[in-house]
Formats: sequence, C-alpha cells, structure tokens
Amino acid sequence: AAGATIAKSAEIAFDCDIVMKVRPPTLDEISLMPAGSTLIGIVGSRLPGSEPLVERLMAQKINVIAVDNLPRQLSRAQTYDTLSSMANLAGYRAVIEGSVALPRFMAGQFTAAGKVEPAKVLVIGAGVAGLAAIQAAHNLGAIVRAFDVRSSVREQIESVGAEFLTVNIQEDGEGKGGYAKEMSKEFLEAEMALFKKQCGECDIVITTALIPGKPAPKLIKQYMVDIMKRGSVIVDLAAASGGNCEATVPGEKFVTKNGVTILGTDMVQSAAAQASELFSNNVSKFLLSMGEKGRFHLSEADEAVRGCWLIREGERLPEPEAPRPPPPTPKEMELEIEKVVVDPRKVAFRKALSESLMYTAGVSGLLSLSSMGSGISTLATTLSLSCLVGAQVVKGVSAALHSPLMSVTNAISGLTVVGGLLLTGGGYFPKTAPQMLASLAVLVSMVNVGGGFVMTGRMLGMFRRKTDLPSYSYLLALPGAILLALTLRGGSSLTPLIYLVSSLLCIQSIGALSSQKTAPAGNTLGMLGVAGGLAGTICSVHVPQATLVQMLATMALGGGLGVGIARRAEVTDLPQLVAAFHSLVGVAAAATAIASALSAHGSGLLYSISTYLAASIGALTVTGSLLAFAKLQGLMSGKSLSFPGQRPLLALLALSLVGGMWRYIGTSAINVLYFGTAVSAVLGWIVAGQVGGADMPVVITLLNSASGWALTAEGFVLSNTLLTVVGALIGSSGAILSAMMCTAMNRTLLDVLGIMRKPAGAFSCTIDGECKVTEPDSVGMLLQQAKKVVIVPGYGIAVSKGQYVLAEIIDALTKQGTDVRVAIHPVAGRMPGQLNVLLAEAGIPYDKVFEMDELNEPGDWKDVDVALVVGANDTVNSLAEDDPASPIAGMPVIRVWKAKKCIVMKRSMGVGYAALENPVFYNDNTDMLLGDAKVRLEDLRDRLR
Repeated sequence: AAGATIAKSAEIAFDCDIVMKVRPPTLDEISLMPAGSTLIGIVGSRLPGSEPLVERLMAQKINVIAVDNLPRQLSRAQTYDTLSSMANLAGYRAVIEGSVALPRFMAGQFTAAGKVEPAKVLVIGAGVAGLAAIQAAHNLGAIVRAFDVRSSVREQIESVGAEFLTVNIQEDGEGKGGYAKEMSKEFLEAEMALFKKQCGECDIVITTALIPGKPAPKLIKQYMVDIMKRGSVIVDLAAASGGNCEATVPGEKFVTKNGVTILGTDMVQSAAAQASELFSNNVSKFLLSMGEKGRFHLSEADEAVRGCWLIREGERLPEPEAPRPPPPTPKEMELEIEKVVVDPRKVAFRKALSESLMYTAGVSGLLSLSSMGSGISTLATTLSLSCLVGAQVVKGVSAALHSPLMSVTNAISGLTVVGGLLLTGGGYFPKTAPQMLASLAVLVSMVNVGGGFVMTGRMLGMFRRKTDLPSYSYLLALPGAILLALTLRGGSSLTPLIYLVSSLLCIQSIGALSSQKTAPAGNTLGMLGVAGGLAGTICSVHVPQATLVQMLATMALGGGLGVGIARRAEVTDLPQLVAAFHSLVGVAAAATAIASALSAHGSGLLYSISTYLAASIGALTVTGSLLAFAKLQGLMSGKSLSFPGQRPLLALLALSLVGGMWRYIGTSAINVLYFGTAVSAVLGWIVAGQVGGADMPVVITLLNSASGWALTAEGFVLSNTLLTVVGALIGSSGAILSAMMCTAMNRTLLDVLGIMRKPAGAFSCTIDGECKVTEPDSVGMLLQQAKKVVIVPGYGIAVSKGQYVLAEIIDALTKQGTDVRVAIHPVAGRMPGQLNVLLAEAGIPYDKVFEMDELNEPGDWKDVDVALVVGANDTVNSLAEDDPASPIAGMPVIRVWKAKKCIVMKRSMGVGYAALENPVFYNDNTDMLLGDAKVRLEDLRDRLR
C-alpha cells in the first residue's frame, strides 16, 4: 500500500543503492552490498568489540551512516534521533513491565481492609529513558526517586515529579554529547552507599546508565540485590551492554533466590509496532534531509550527516570536532544611554494639568451648547448620564460574553424603528418619499430586532450546562405584561415614563451579561425594553387605522425576516451576520434623517446638526458594514485597500463632510444633505477597506459603536429620550470593546484604521534552531501522560470547525484525571468573544475556559506539562515580549513557550496575519503537528480513546 516491493531474498534486498537497517548488519549481509552503496542504520561502532564489523564495512567500499552516532546536542537532529525515540519507549515500557512483575499496587489505596502505601520506584540515570520512566511511574501513582551524576538534570527530574537524590561529594558527571562520564573513586563509593540504602527501601529499581564506548557500569551489586524485599523488581535497560546489575542475565527474566525479579529483556521489543513506527519516522526524515528535494546527496557541510558518517567509500572518517561557537561580532555602533533622572513632581504636575484641561474642555463644551436652543439641555443631560452609566455597565460584562453583548446591542439598536414609526403615514401603503423612507426604516430595523434577539438567545443557550439550574426567564413575562397593559391604558400621556422604563430595561439587559448564569435573563429584559419602546411609540402617534395596519404589517415582516435569518445562520458566520445587521441600523438612521428633513419635521440649529450627523453616520455605517461583510464572507480580498492619492482623497472627503455640515446649518438645503450622505458613504467604504482582514474585529466593534451614535443622533432629530439613552449605551459599548481590542494588539485605533500608521523601525528576525515535526501518536502519548494541559485555540479551529472534536478530547483528558484548561486571547477570533461562543457551542464547560489575563503569569505555567496550540500564531508569538524592535512588540501574548512541552497544530509553517516568523516554533520544547486542525484533532481523539 505504501508503494514498496517486498524482496524475496537477501541478495535482492541488499543489492540496492541505499539500504536502511534496524540492527547492525551481519558479515554475510555486508558482502551482498555493492561498492559505492550507502548503509543507513545502527552500527554500534562505539561499543566494545565493534572493530571487526567496522573493518568489514570498510573493506566493502561502501558509505556508512551510523544513526546511533547522531550528534544529540544538535537541535535539528532531534527529529532524526533513533536512540532518543527508542530510549523514550524503553523507559515507558520499563515501568509497565516492572509494574506487571511487581505483586502489589503502584498507587496508594484506601480500602476497607486498610491503607496501602504507594510503591517506591528508583530510577538511576536521567537521560531520555530515565525521564520517560520517571514520568510514567509518577503517572501510575508511585513515589519516584531518581539519581544522576549530572547535577544539570536536577530541574528536569523534579519537573516530572521525582525526588532528586544526591551524595555528599561535590563532583559533576557531565560528559561529552550529553552523556555521563566516569566518576572518581570517592564519588563511586558514596554512590554505592546511596544505592544500597535505596535498594532496601524501593520496590522497583530501573537502571539506564551507559558510557559511550565502554561496557555498562555495574551500579547494583549482588549484595544490594540480596537485601531487597521479596517481590521487588529490577529493570536493567543496559542489559544489552552488559547490564548495570551484577545479577542481570541479558535477554532473560530472572528471579533470584530471595524473590527479586530481574528483567534483562529488551523493552523496545515488547512494543515492536510502536518502535517500528518511531524508528521509521526518524530514519525516513533523516534520509529525506540528505540533499536537495528529490536528490540524494551526502554532504560533510551537513552537521547531522557528518556526525553519523562513519565510512566514506571504504575510508574511516575521523570523529567530527564539536562545532565552536562563532566569535562575537563587533558592534557597529555603541549607543550610550543617558540616565534620565525623572522628577516625580513634574510627572505629577503634568498629570494634574492634563486632567484640569480635560475638565475645562468638558465644562466649556457643555455650556456652549446653550446656543443651540432650549431643548438641548434635557437631551445633553440625558446623553451625558447615559454615556457614564453605559460605560460602567459594559465594563462589567464578562469577556466570554462579548459576542452575545454585540448581538444584543445589535438587537436593541433596532429601536431606530421608533423614528420610522413616528414618520409613517399614507394609509395601508406609503405614498410620499418621506413615508416610503420611514417604512423602509421600520422594515430594516425590525430585521435587526428579530434577528439580534434570536441569535443572542442561541449563543447564550450554548453556554448552558446540563447541571445548571433553570434560569426561569419566562417569569419576566409578568412585568412585561404589566408594562404593555399600562401602556395601552395610559396612552400618549404615559409615553415619557414608558420610555424611561424601556431605557432602564435595556441598560439592565446589558448589565445581566456580567455572568453566564444571569445572561439569559438579560436577553429577555432586552426584549421587554424594545417591546415597551415600540408599544409606547405606537400608542403616542394617534394614526388612522389603515396606517396602524401598515405599521404592524411592516414590523411583522421585518421581524420575521430577521428571525429566519438568525435561525439559519451558522455560529461561525456570526461576525459577518453582525456586520450585515449593523448596515441595517445605518440604513434606518439615514432614511429617518432624510425623511424628517423632507417632511420639515423640525427646525433650528440643533435639529440641522442632528439631522446631518444622523444621515452621515448612518451612511458611513452602511458602507463600512457592507465592506466588512464582504471581507469576512470571502466575497472580496482581506488585503488592505490601497491606491495612489488615497490619503489626499481621505482628507478631501473629511473636509467636504465638515463643509457640507456648515452649509446645511445655514441653508437646510436637501441637496446638501444628500451630498453629505454620499460623501460619508464613500468615506466609510475607503476607511473600512484600508483595514486588513486581521483587524476586522476592531472594525466590527467600531461599527457597533457607530450604529449607536447614529441612533443617538436620530434621538436628537426627533427629541426622543429613548433613542438618546439607548444610542449612548450602544455607542459606549462599541467604543469600549474597540479600545479593548486595540489594547490587546498594542496598537492605536488610528493605526488600525490606517489613518496614522505606527512608524516601522528596522526589524530583522533571525531564528536559530530547526522546528521539529511530530506525529499524532507521539502527541497522544504526551497527553496521556500529562497531569496538566492548557489548550490555546485560534481562528484556525473556527475555520476547520474542529471545536466539537476538541470538546471530545477535553472530555477524554478530564476523565483520565488531567487538569485541562483553555486559554483565549482577546483577538483570537474575528470578533470579541467569538471563540468563547464556538467552544460553548461544542459543549466545552465555560468553567474550563479562561481569558488570557487569568492564565498568563509565569507561575501559571510552571506545572503545565503540555501546551496545545490549535490554529493560533501571532497570539503566541514570543517576539512580542523578547524583541522591542518587533512590529508586535508590547502586544500581550499567551506564554505557551513556558510550558514543559509545547505542541503547535497548524495547517502549514506559514506566517500569521502579522507576517512574522514565530520563534516559539523553533524552541527545543516545541513540536509542530502539521495538517488540518479538525483532522489532526480527530487523530488525537482516536489515540486517547
């Protein structure tokens, strides 16, 4: 199936240009290889007694690549390291086989028969095999102790759950290539005393000690075996090299007279299928790295190849010298940094002065509004207090519920329907242009209302767990019924108080989003607030029956369309749905403003300014929202819009917009209003277009804010306090979310919009090392052994729709006792809180989902065994913290590189939206699992079952 042909004889198998072999070749097999061919495999050239084999290989005039000679300190060579793969497997199997031979529990037990202490395991040697054994024994619940002559491994030993044993003599055993060296006589005597004591206490002893080129050192003497408890087990992983235990019988399981089981069998062979898969992956990747793509070539310039190249066409090559570190490059320029002495009094004075100027501007601005007429005082008071209250309420909303927040504010912004209702006329059908515009405003506003509340309800329902208590939101129908009944009875005289109640209900609707438990009630309160506002408006207008039928029919049609759209929309389409709904608010605001101007609904300075602003902001919201929808839906490229003369054109449009308002105030000419509306529409399209696809979340929140201010302007046009309060609430909400998103990206709003770009300094990123590609089997094994796992999803999981499989993985890990947490970056999706909704949709408990700030201190990562990054890039890029010259310097990122092991799951090695390489991918503790996120997650799920 893989495309290979099975050779029928050894002669055919070895008569090839390249031969890859697991075991060292026999003399007969060597004789079958043609001169000039290449042998890749384990040779054992550094082991005692290997000279006859090496001489026979030289005589055959072939190339020999001894993979067991791979320089292990070379970071890129870890992908090809067969010894590490086999050692890792051997260490794991040593614990499994040892626990099978041990006639007792590994973990401690509390039973009716009494308490059973956990087994004690001693691991000698903390190389790859030793660390794997420590971790496996710790996961089985045993008390693990470990010893190694290299003091540098102490931290590694303790990090995987073992006690590091020491002797009283200060001597370090660090040898060449990461192996241990031979120790002094005094050290060995102290070591023997330690081992004797531990053998008398421990139930399982696992030895892994090897010294390159020499027989395995004898660490467990016969007298130590004699004092061990009956039933104890010794697993000697060095048996093939003579063994670390004097009583070991290589290749056999042996039980001593005092009942101690000594396993000298090959632990790798006990998991032959797994060993074959790992070995073949190492060797095949090594082979493919030799030469350019599609061409096999052995080069001495390749450090990995040179380290393994034992024989070149019959010539024995000398051992390669360890690479010397490059000499330090002289600095081209020494920058002398002067110590700036900061006077705290000056800092305090500047701060106080800025606050004073801010309050001065606020006081002057508000008092200057008196020139706009007597009605401005009430509206300005309402607007100011609404902004303050709205800002405080929005700040209390849970970050996980920012997507429902945008959805419910979208629905509430549909109160632009009030303006349309106030201007509706003509009987069963509108007859004049203002009446048609008013009817259009009612229709599109109700699409927003119906769709917004249905989508909010869907999202909040995803956060509900089976164990949660019922919310009983239906009980809120009682105050709703009383509100509607009193509205119908009181008529127009009660309208101001009805608007007050509706405003308070809308504010409380957002306030209820402070937690998942109260959020369902928030959606219901929002519905009551909008329903009260609509009922109060209808009861206050006193229109003929035919016009009333037109109102109700248009409202029902629009609401039905919105409900149908929201029910069919996928959760992954939420950002573009919100953008589309924003455009409807803009249409309604602009249509209402123009209809009011055409029907001469008001007059005066305040009316003229409000009408012009409502039409302009509405038009800007329409075109900006439509462009955002097109980019998010993939109807147009996500690249920034750029053309010659773009900045001068933007400046000209902005000046034209201001000039048009000045002209309209003086003349109230409808053509000037049309002109301002058209200019705003073009301005909105260009500004939104020059924002790249990565920054669309900020555009969406900004348009959310714009829709609120359009509603506020409409309230000023109609002197309607309900629209003023609700508009200020929504405008504040969008502005705060925009500021939060910009802070999360360490950028200003003007920079995101492309109006004032952050100056780009000279930046070049040089990354050392080589990324290591792993396979699902290895990752599955890591996850099975991990005690704590942090998963960091990115937008890639939304694209692949892998959230359901991720939920199954989290469930499987939780059932096996793993502490699983999910960390969400504020800008990980295409709108605030989108990933929270996606994970909730898949059934991932919200108490396992944490915001970045809740799980990003250095101490939070100390005990994280595995960080699993799924489809994220820039949000986990360490350049943000490590390189001040980086374009993303200062951007808050999730510190996945501080975990003991980091697995990054990506479709390819391509860069993220910031177009920067990520050093985390090249760290020694990082492995890349490439492929479609959903497919790879399914592979991991299957291995965890």
